[in-house]
Amino acid sequence: MSVEIAILFAMTEFLLSISPGPAVFLIISRSMHYGAKAGLRANFGVATANIQFYCLSAAGIGAVILASHQVFLVIKWAGAAYLVWLGLTMLWPALFGKPASAQLPVKSKPAARGRDFAHGFVVQASNPKNLVAFTAIIPQFVTPGHDIASQFLILALITLAVEIPILATYAVLSAKASRWADGKARKWIEAIAGGWLIAAGAGLASWTHKT
Repeated sequence: MSVEIAILFAMTEFLLSISPGPAVFLIISRSMHYGAKAGLRANFGVATANIQFYCLSAAGIGAVILASHQVFLVIKWAGAAYLVWLGLTMLWPALFGKPASAQLPVKSKPAARGRDFAHGFVVQASNPKNLVAFTAIIPQFVTPGHDIASQFLILALITLAVEIPILATYAVLSAKASRWADGKARKWIEAIAGGWLIAAGAGLASWTHKT
C-alpha cells in the first residue's frame, strides 16, 4: 500500500467520522447523561464493531453475507428495530419524563457502564450499511498483488486512529455542554437525538441493497 493511498483513506475516514450518524448521536446522549466516560465506553464499542467488520471483510465473509438476501434482511430489520427502540428510550423520557436535573451528567452505575459499550457495539454492528461499506468500499483501497492481510491491518489501524479521537471529542464536548445547558435544553437535545435514531431506523428499514 502506497503512502498516497493511506493518506487518501485517512481523509475519507475523517470525513465519514465527523458526519453525524447513529453512533455519534448515541455517544452524545450517553455523554450528556452520564459524563464523558460513558461516551468513551460507547466509543470503544463502536471501535470493536469496526474491527469485526474488518475481519469479516478480510476473510471474505462479508461478501457472502451480502450475497444472501435472507441473511441481509435479518440484519437489516434487526438493526432498524434496535435503532427505533433505542431512539424511543431516549425520546419518550425527554418529552414525557420529569425535567432534567441540573446536576447532569450523573454518575453511571456499574450495570449501565456495560450497557454503554454494548449500545455502541450493537448500533455500529447492526447497521448493514456499514457491512456494505466494509465489504464494497474498503477493499477499493487495497492494492492487488500485495499482502492482503497486512493492508487490511493498516486500514484498520488508520480507522481506529482517526475515528476514536473524533468520537472521543464528541463525548468530551457533550459532557461539558451538559454542565452549562439548562434542563430544558438538555431535554430537547435528547429528544432530537432520539428522534434522529428513530428516523435512522425507519430509513434503514426502507433501504434496499441491490446485490
